[in-house]
Amino acid sequence: MTSRESILSSVIVTKNNLLNKELLFLKTANNWQIAVTVAVQDFDDYGQRDVLRPERDAKSGMLPPKLAQMMLNLASTDKNLTLLDPFCGSGTILQEAMLLGFKNIYGTDISQKAIADSQANIDWLKNKYTLKNKVNLKLSDVQNLAIIFNSPRGEAGNKEIDLIVTEPFMGDAKILSQHISSRTAGGNQVNDIILDLKKLYYQAFLSFAKICSTKARIVFIFPAINFQNQTIATLDKKAITSTGWQQLHSPLGELIYQRPGQIVTRNITLWQRQ
Repeated sequence: MTSRESILSSVIVTKNNLLNKELLFLKTANNWQIAVTVAVQDFDDYGQRDVLRPERDAKSGMLPPKLAQMMLNLASTDKNLTLLDPFCGSGTILQEAMLLGFKNIYGTDISQKAIADSQANIDWLKNKYTLKNKVNLKLSDVQNLAIIFNSPRGEAGNKEIDLIVTEPFMGDAKILSQHISSRTAGGNQVNDIILDLKKLYYQAFLSFAKICSTKARIVFIFPAINFQNQTIATLDKKAITSTGWQQLHSPLGELIYQRPGQIVTRNITLWQRQ
């Protein structure tokens, strides 16, 4: 079996019936090791949860289900913890949390359309996979989360959040694309977008500090914009740290998710209280 790529993809392995048949020979410093491929990712199922669900919104972002799953696994394996996605968009993280077995799931967004899209996708997922766990959806600006979760009269009552897993608003993709692809576009417009995003994320982390438990963890995507042969980050570590959170670093360095040619790079970060 040959491939144009250096690595055989899960699609090639599955379509050519290589499971339990493919032998891998690995040369180490002292010997050879032999392995057998017994499983690969279910690419068809991931694809259905991505492109065949009822609602998708390119403007609010299209987080791949597999990446959402990775982020949830980074946050915690304890499915009894209370989980919130405060920028729920069309509900990708909420969907994957349901499939992973989380029992206390909340999603909020400033957009009524996002809440409606999330509900439609959750209903579709429940029916497809016969799921029983419930997702609580609330319309809210990220700065007003304390009104929902910290007040006895709030919609969620006195509810402490243990985990926040989210891909926030990362700038209007259409507008970014226009600025970056235009030969006449200067850096001012892009820099203005970056500044607005930094302010939004700072306000978000301030809000998180008001609703989270003492041992809470946050998995948060900070986008970086690829513009004029440079990458402009939106992560202002000093500002975010000043809100009472500290970043946990991977021994492998930054966790970056990017596909070739993408305007926006995703920097996946993990945080806990100081």
